[in-house]
Amino acid sequence: GEAAAKNVTAPAQLILAQNDRMTPMKMGRELAALLPNTVSQIELDKVGHMLPIEAPERCLAELQNFVTGIYNRTNTE
Repeated sequence: GEAAAKNVTAPAQLILAQNDRMTPMKMGRELAALLPNTVSQIELDKVGHMLPIEAPERCLAELQNFVTGIYNRTNTE
């Protein structure tokens, strides 16, 4: 719930899908607002709940950018 989300300290990336009926973008945006360390929030159009299957290249690119950014940030501090 909300209390648990507020206690997540790890960097977070949310990849939201425009046509996701199981986890609508509104819910994803609300979660992003609750997480104290949301690093990025990506909204993909023309895909649904099965993001890695429907848009594998886009998901991979976003995940790589996120992980690389976290790695670079951690190693330059």
